Amino acid sequence: MIADDFEILQFDTSGLIFQEARAGVEIPVRYRHRETDIDLETTIANFWTFEDGWPVRLSEYHNLVRIQEFKQSVAALGAEL
Repeated sequence: MIADDFEILQFDTSGLIFQEARAGVEIPVRYRHRETDIDLETTIANFWTFEDGWPVRLSEYHNLVRIQEFKQSVAALGAEL
């Protein structure tokens, strides 16, 4: 959905932290909905697990409440997501 319908305006991974065989980051993201030019600001959280220096697991979390609110706003304008 994001790649087709949105332009990425900001994706900040500067808060990345490492601890032994793990890494994590909360990523503030700002997208622009191509059809309506409305911006969506949200946060994505990524957590990696490493074995022998290689990533073996990624858990990604999105602010689903914020995304639902945005979808409702766009739908109220008659646009599609």
